[in-house]
Amino acid sequence: PLSSQVTVTFNTTSLFLSQAGGVLTLAAGAPGGTSQTATYSICQSPANTPCSATVSVTISVPSVINAVADAATVSPGGTLNLLANDSLNGAVPFSSQVTVTFMSPSENLSQVGGLLTLAAGAQPGSTHSGTYSICQAPANTLCSATVSIIISVPSTISAVADTATLSPGGTLNLLVNDSLNGVPPTSSQVAVTFNTTSAFLSQTGGLLTLAAGTPGGSTQAATYSLCIAPANTTCSGTVGVSITTPVTAVANPDGPVILTRGIGAGIRLHLNDTLNGVPVPVNAVNVQYTLNDNTAVFTLTANGYLQLVDDMFATPGIYTLSYTFCEAGVATNCSSTTATINVQAP
Repeated sequence: PLSSQVTVTFNTTSLFLSQAGGVLTLAAGAPGGTSQTATYSICQSPANTPCSATVSVTISVPSVINAVADAATVSPGGTLNLLANDSLNGAVPFSSQVTVTFMSPSENLSQVGGLLTLAAGAQPGSTHSGTYSICQAPANTLCSATVSIIISVPSTISAVADTATLSPGGTLNLLVNDSLNGVPPTSSQVAVTFNTTSAFLSQTGGLLTLAAGTPGGSTQAATYSLCIAPANTTCSGTVGVSITTPVTAVANPDGPVILTRGIGAGIRLHLNDTLNGVPVPVNAVNVQYTLNDNTAVFTLTANGYLQLVDDMFATPGIYTLSYTFCEAGVATNCSSTTATINVQAP
């Protein structure tokens, strides 16, 4: 019949079905993979008699499947659910509802049931790619398009504490024992945050410099941390730096030496000692000699000249005394030794 010839009585519980003049309309938002049902009857217009029996209407909505590309950061050994942003009839599919076709040139990516796994040995800072599509199981005739997967492995950075002995004016590469994604970083790859209270330490691009005037035998301390450049958002912990300067004051043993009383004689203990590799000269002003024992018998000048306290009546005999030789004003740059003195009467 024409729509003008009949009156349609339509009934449904579906929110997605409507009818006007015998034309049934399925709403645009009807879920895929569902069935929508209704009933209707028709009566002859305009009297609306006679009428037909009530009959049913069943509308099947085709299934819709969609895979969405994935780009994620995953740590080594971690996983990613590829299906989490995909859809089957408007909902996230279960692994039992779909068949996943996965491909990747990376040996570090594997997939089972839509769960992507990044190998534990994946290199930090690396990127791995793949593709996949999903088909509705079990028929596998309704399939999504193939989409991409990009997995970024987080970078790792580590600074390691440094302990070294440097001569004044020397340098130390702080980065050589540190690591960025498993290898020592170059200065262009990291930003170094350096802190010290020492006036003798400075740092540029990871290269530590000990000032030329650093006291011998001293220890200079600092701390530093590294961040991956240029973002400077991934950073190491803060570690310590301890730099020791070699003792350059070297006192060498003396004697046995004969010292005759009564003639005002003395002994220059400094003659075989060195400071910064150079013999200590007579009347040096940059040294400090100290007698550690036998001070009742001997006296020692600051520049290393040993004499008898009582030149006339000192008791003859062999004396073993100890003395300390320091760089003047530098308590850390010192060396101690012994001198054997044979005091004789004239």
